Amino acid sequence: MRRNRRALSVPIVATSLVLLACSSDGDDEPTYTFKDAAGRSCTRTRSGVTATCDTPPTPVTACSGSATACYTASLGADIGPDGKQRSGRRVFKVCAACCSGNTSASAAADCADVVCTADTDCAAEGGTTCASGRCQTSL
Repeated sequence: MRRNRRALSVPIVATSLVLLACSSDGDDEPTYTFKDAAGRSCTRTRSGVTATCDTPPTPVTACSGSATACYTASLGADIGPDGKQRSGRRVFKVCAACCSGNTSASAAADCADVVCTADTDCAAEGGTTCASGRCQTSL
């Protein structure tokens, strides 16, 4: 039985183009680099929640089940030296966490504030500015 090669190649090429068009991985989005108070250098896209840092993530509590160690980067509560939350402020933080699918879990001890010397150091989290050496915003 002889097959028509041209007839087979059209569906294969069309399918490949559809798969390429539907597989966007955010390469168009800029990547931001920042440092945290633990001395790590990290990168993240503005819309991303997870970050990549220059040291392996080691959350205080070991990950279980299908969860794997990861870094998250997001706004969190501003905790003062006395351990109490300060009102009205959110601080950009990097946390070692356990990630599974779209969820993550971390403890306060896993987190470090993103440090800065200028507002441009805070570009990874829209709406934050550099104040007192930390990227933060008001609620």
